[in-house]
Amino acid sequence: MGHDLNIYPLRIDEEKLGEQPKDIIPDLVHFNVHLGKIRSGKSLLMANHYISNRFYGDDYDVKIIISPTIAHDQQMAPLREHFDFIFEDYSEALIDELMEMIENDQVDNRYLLVLDDCMGDRNFVMKRTGKQDALSSLITKFRHIGSKNLGTEGRLAICLSCQRYKFLTSTIRQNIQGFYVMGSFPESELKKIAEDYSFIGGSEQKFLEIFKESRKDPFDFLYINVPKLEAWRSYKERLWSHDEEFAKNQLLREAEEDAKNLNKNKKDNQEE
Repeated sequence: MGHDLNIYPLRIDEEKLGEQPKDIIPDLVHFNVHLGKIRSGKSLLMANHYISNRFYGDDYDVKIIISPTIAHDQQMAPLREHFDFIFEDYSEALIDELMEMIENDQVDNRYLLVLDDCMGDRNFVMKRTGKQDALSSLITKFRHIGSKNLGTEGRLAICLSCQRYKFLTSTIRQNIQGFYVMGSFPESELKKIAEDYSFIGGSEQKFLEIFKESRKDPFDFLYINVPKLEAWRSYKERLWSHDEEFAKNQLLREAEEDAKNLNKNKKDNQEE
């Protein structure tokens, strides 16, 4: 008698995981990256995402933002009004302090951490070799962060905005869930993005075609939902979906098989 080698799901207390799905956009426990130069619409998108209830507005109990320009940038004024903790200077000590606050929480709060254009901060060092920097280390485990006192996890969402793709370490890139590519890019930078995201479309060339399709109206952006393997023009039009591509290829395979069987039957009939 053969052994049962089927894979079965584990029984998990879903409430303690903290994940709640959203339509189109990543779920509540996410790591989103807004990539774009100045005046590409990053601040506007961020304000919509984390203030409006059409997106994540009231989903988080505690909102934290670290931004060197938040005090004087008028585009950031709405965020100043809706965030609980505001910091202008990034430091690894600050990240450690914030994580300690979350882990020692006595209440089951959901937290949002936004890092806005911190790449130019003198204290923001993205180490590419050796020991990981604090942010890269945090990104690898953020989905499991919650209150140790309450035994929860999945209580933290992170949004990072930056102007250049090369600033993102491989750890950062590999853990992005919602990737927003905004504005225009030099050809060399766009090629690097296409190389890393060629799984969207199936090749670098197809990715570049999808990127071009995402630019129809002013301030359109390419949105990639990595967990769902989908590409969107803003939130207006789905440009590519792995599930749709798989279904289409399946139909082609079935049609080819039917054609092959038909030809075989014809051949057999002729021989008879």
